[in-house]
Amino acid sequence: MAFLLVVLGVLFSSITVLSGRAKGARKIVMERWAETLGTPEEVFERIPPREMSPEAHELSAVTVLFGVDSAPRLEEEELPHPGRPMVQRFRQFKAQSSNWLTAQLTGTQSPVDPPPEFVNAFLSEFSEPIDRVQEILLADTLPVWKSDLTKLHSAPIPNLRGHIDLNKLLLSECFSALHAGELERAERALEAAWGLTGMLEDGPELITQIVRLNLLSTQAAAVRRLPWLDHWLPRLNTELLRKDVEAALLYEGWIWPQINFSSNDSANVVDRVKDGILGPYMRLGSADASERWRRTILRLKETQSWCGPALERMGIRLDIPVPWWNQFGKMLIMDIEETIHRVALTQLQLELSRKLLEMEVSRRETGAWPVESEPWLRSRVCPMDRWVYSVEGSVASLRLDREIEKSRGILAVWEFSLDGRADDQLRKN
Repeated sequence: MAFLLVVLGVLFSSITVLSGRAKGARKIVMERWAETLGTPEEVFERIPPREMSPEAHELSAVTVLFGVDSAPRLEEEELPHPGRPMVQRFRQFKAQSSNWLTAQLTGTQSPVDPPPEFVNAFLSEFSEPIDRVQEILLADTLPVWKSDLTKLHSAPIPNLRGHIDLNKLLLSECFSALHAGELERAERALEAAWGLTGMLEDGPELITQIVRLNLLSTQAAAVRRLPWLDHWLPRLNTELLRKDVEAALLYEGWIWPQINFSSNDSANVVDRVKDGILGPYMRLGSADASERWRRTILRLKETQSWCGPALERMGIRLDIPVPWWNQFGKMLIMDIEETIHRVALTQLQLELSRKLLEMEVSRRETGAWPVESEPWLRSRVCPMDRWVYSVEGSVASLRLDREIEKSRGILAVWEFSLDGRADDQLRKN
């Protein structure tokens, strides 16, 4: 009995010390975050809660008609979701359109391949609700999903799978119209897809920004197949994209030390014991991981480029070291290298589309492809890289001078050709 009391006393003392260290570490870390982002009150004021707009309600109701579930899961509100038969029908559409759509997005020259028969039939059958979706996304005010950063890790987020599905549908509509020679319809569908991605622009959640990167990469590729869209040039801004992801990365680490890691008023004895033993450890681990994350992101913010060679040259390490005792912190610190790689790839995709549009504008204005210029061919996104430019007759080609490993979900097309004669013929049709 005496031995048991000694053991319990040591355990209680250890937990008390660990709890005190966790509390002190959290206080220090939050003070450093206040220097970086401001106090929690200032952050919440900068990113105030938003309710789901009427346009978002209508969008989620319309997409149900063709089997896309775009409504977020909200505890306080039951939103419409498609029935199983329509969900299965849309899955069949995705399966039928997958290879064809990828071929169009990675294609380098016109013409567009004819869509599968099932894809055409699906787009025709649901043309009215698809048209209504485009009207909603092309309106002056984009739909707004519910958000509330004050709930920290429990904050509601958009239905990101719904965004991915809608993007595939709209790009399929775009290429189906382009194959049919209906240029206005094709551009309208692409504009709507761009609006869909715009709905995610202000999302402070890192996962939201990662999905946005994936959608933007496909839309940047689609822009190249519609070479008359020179008014898209201002939209292909790589600097704003990186700033949005930087902000999301900071908010990701800022949330960790504020999580309580307890079962609150649970009457379950096991939960209470678990909270008493694991709670202090998890709070200490999250504070340690948060500070390491903060320092890494701040250093990344100071770099000119997020491309691999540039980061290696500056000695930036993306494998954030965590002490042996903080196994919980290792779980919180995600693969930041993958995210940074995604940003660089998407920036390059936008830069490639921008340069191709600039080539097209020059040809239309002067009657010839632009003259090779070293400053123009140097990549702004990856200063150590260069675009290789060549012209043979009516065809001009542009490619990146190195191989780049593809990231999950990101298109990797680094060479593209424009045929002036084919493009002129396309416009005439």
